[in-house]
Amino acid sequence: MEMLALNNGSSEPKTAVIATMMSLKGLWDKGIPGICAVSDLYERCQNPKHSIANDELKALKDLALIQPNGRVHDTTKNVVLSAITGKSFDIKMGSPIKQMASADTPSLDEIDAVIDGIFGLQQCIMGSVDHGGITMQELGVFIRNTPDGKKGEALWREFTSQRDKPDAKEGYGFVDFIREVVAQETN
Repeated sequence: MEMLALNNGSSEPKTAVIATMMSLKGLWDKGIPGICAVSDLYERCQNPKHSIANDELKALKDLALIQPNGRVHDTTKNVVLSAITGKSFDIKMGSPIKQMASADTPSLDEIDAVIDGIFGLQQCIMGSVDHGGITMQELGVFIRNTPDGKKGEALWREFTSQRDKPDAKEGYGFVDFIREVVAQETN
């Protein structure tokens, strides 16, 4: 079972972290009622005696974020305390996963600068790391050495021109594009 290091110093099973975050995000995306439920859950994680209104309590129990007996499971508590910051209704939700920063790992600002608001580019970059086997170190090399320093739309056009070449390998994708840049820079 793959474990993930969380921001609060704990480690929890990857599947439990993903399931909990999906439930939290689902509530969060419902607007005020969902955010109220998330806020109450956050308060309950900090203070087991925190009182939760019936509607919010039902929503949290329905998503198994609170157990039928009203207790918050330790795994859920660790994910919530790692993902939520702030106080009361001035809370923010982020990733609960501890980021292992190193000089090789690109910062979010570096990634955002290269993406430059192009949603498809964002999806390809994140998908390459999440599902394509690209390491954060490889992503750092790519981000800092994009072809001719291109960013945003220009970088997207560079990728599609490589992908659409007549001699491009079948199934050429963004992972291949990243690996080519990394190979050029490390040789």
